[in-house]
Amino acid sequence: MIEFILTIILMFSVGIVIYLIASVLPRIEEEEESVIRIKFLDRLAHSEIPGKIDEFLNKFIEKILRKLKIIILKLDNYINMVLDKIRIGSKTTPEKSVLKTKDNDENDEEVVEEKHR
Repeated sequence: MIEFILTIILMFSVGIVIYLIASVLPRIEEEEESVIRIKFLDRLAHSEIPGKIDEFLNKFIEKILRKLKIIILKLDNYINMVLDKIRIGSKTTPEKSVLKTKDNDENDEEVVEEKHR
């Protein structure tokens, strides 16, 4: 309970300090240089320059992304070709090994049959 009361007192004092700082801020006068900068930034923000920059960046990023897409698709096609070659190579290899195992199985069966006779 004591911690709760101390927390309330602390928050109340922080609120008072913030209120006092906020009441003093309007009294502080701005320097002339900052006024000029604000006016320049306002003029720049309301001019056509940001719109032109935005259009240029959109076109540039679109071109880059299209070229990147083409590169990725070419890479995908190359990877698919390599995988097809591997798949074709693996189809012939297991068939040979299956044939060898069938031959081996037949030979093993013949050996087993000879032993039983």
